[in-house]
Amino acid sequence: MANDRWLMITPQQVGVQADKKFGIVRLGLDVSHPELGLAPGLNLGIALPPTEARELAETILRKANEIEGTKQ
Repeated sequence: MANDRWLMITPQQVGVQADKKFGIVRLGLDVSHPELGLAPGLNLGIALPPTEARELAETILRKANEIEGTKQ
């Protein structure tokens, strides 16, 4: 997929919140660059139920271990 274009963000651009009211883990993504075309005041994020948040965290950990050549 050499022609794919990606918008990559850094960990500093990701905020994690526990939203008890809605029972979700919220990942807020700070992608406020004007060239992206998001409406002013519109925030972008990912809403995950607790089970899916854990699965994502485990996947990230596995991939990090894969890169470093370690096992869990």
